[in-house]
Amino acid sequence: MPKQPKVSIIVPTFRGEHRLPALLDALAGQEFDGDFEVIVVLDGPSEAVERVLAGYADRLPVRRLVQDPQRGVAAALNRGYAAAAGRVLIRCDDDLTPGPGWLAGHLAQHTGDTPVGVISVTRDVFDPVNRYVEVYARPANQQSRARAYALAPEERWTLWAACASIDRAAWAAAGGFDESFGYGEDSELGYRLHRAGVTMLVDPALEVAHRGPIHEVARRVPRAYLAGESRRRFAERHPEAARLPQRPRTPWEVLVAVTARVLSTEAACARAGRALDPVIRRVPAPVARKLIALAVEAAGRAGARAGAVSTGWTTQKLREIAAEQTR
Repeated sequence: MPKQPKVSIIVPTFRGEHRLPALLDALAGQEFDGDFEVIVVLDGPSEAVERVLAGYADRLPVRRLVQDPQRGVAAALNRGYAAAAGRVLIRCDDDLTPGPGWLAGHLAQHTGDTPVGVISVTRDVFDPVNRYVEVYARPANQQSRARAYALAPEERWTLWAACASIDRAAWAAAGGFDESFGYGEDSELGYRLHRAGVTMLVDPALEVAHRGPIHEVARRVPRAYLAGESRRRFAERHPEAARLPQRPRTPWEVLVAVTARVLSTEAACARAGRALDPVIRRVPAPVARKLIALAVEAAGRAGARAGAVSTGWTTQKLREIAAEQTR
């Protein structure tokens, strides 16, 4: 009879045949003495992904589950978590590359009596490097990582995302991922875990490389709109946690508010992003950075205003964008 694994790694994937090999190679190279399993949940059938997984059968304890028809990442995660046999459950998205001590490092944090959630912050790896990356994306990721490590303990739940571990009992008590969220389902679960008394830990030694960051304004602006919609849905679900920002009436804030009225739909955000990509290659770096920041902030504000009523950029479309990112 196979041994009970200590850890289950749950990997949701959508058309991930181009992204999975780097992750699976990294998992096969973990410096870990115990038993673990990798559960890959296919959000929709894929012969290409099946072929990739078959190539690792003799190197990794991989199980695969197929969600048919496709139902989105939250449903895929819930299915993977429910099927997991480990005491510690780790979500790891298919475009991440953990270091060799990552698995042992996560498990080492789950030894006490107090339930903890352990978060791996993601470090974006940009290849190729273009104008958008130089002036905006890479500095933004550096600032985001610095803020993540500086967050107060009571705010760390906001970091619950692509790579995090939790004890099985704590996950079950929280009720799993809310499948009504097409985007932002991870931080919503993070809030419920925090509210249930789970202590959130952020360890720089467990940082993971993210191989699928956005490389174009055309994709970043609509993504900001979706994030805004997610914040609106979160505020409706958890009004006690929603904090309205106190925005001073600076010229920048006025400009963002005006631009948000123009970028009032996902389609408008997509058009604006496509228009900006050639522009930022022709203007000085500080100007390019400001133009991108304006579009991103305005799109997020417009999405929050629209809330869940928008129907343009669906979860399916968002996942198609992510799937194309590393091809």
